[in-house]
Amino acid sequence: MITAVTHRCMRLEPPGGKIKETTVPAGTANGREEGVEHNVINAGDASMSIVEVELK
Repeated sequence: MITAVTHRCMRLEPPGGKIKETTVPAGTANGREEGVEHNVINAGDASMSIVEVELK
């Protein structure tokens, strides 16, 4: 689970090459299924801050 601290555009790169860009407003929380492999990249030109919590 992540919560965006800053309003930013993120690029998500999962295995297999299907790249997705999304704008994440500050304060928004997003989650993924356990074990989902992905790479998160700041797609904007300013700093991006998130808080990530892994629940098991």
